[in-house]
Amino acid sequence: MALTFSNLQYEYVSDRIRVRGTIVMTAGGGTVTAADLGLSIVDEFRADPAEGYVMQYSSGSLLAMYGNYDAADGPLINDTSGTPTMTFEALGV
Repeated sequence: MALTFSNLQYEYVSDRIRVRGTIVMTAGGGTVTAADLGLSIVDEFRADPAEGYVMQYSSGSLLAMYGNYDAADGPLINDTSGTPTMTFEALGV
């Protein structure tokens, strides 16, 4: 699993820094670290849906999920073969 970050743009918002950019995901997901974004701490992270995928972020892990509506494993599953490109926004210090 790997993530490639590009087009990073920084903006001060009160006492925080907002980072916007692009992520290219390979193998279905990866880890987002503060250092990847030029931050010390990530307080909030949001990746926009792209190419039919919904992005799921939790505790530094970003997964590309898609709907399959199979009751056996739930409405969303992780696609480990997709390589979506998406925009994101993070807030931190």
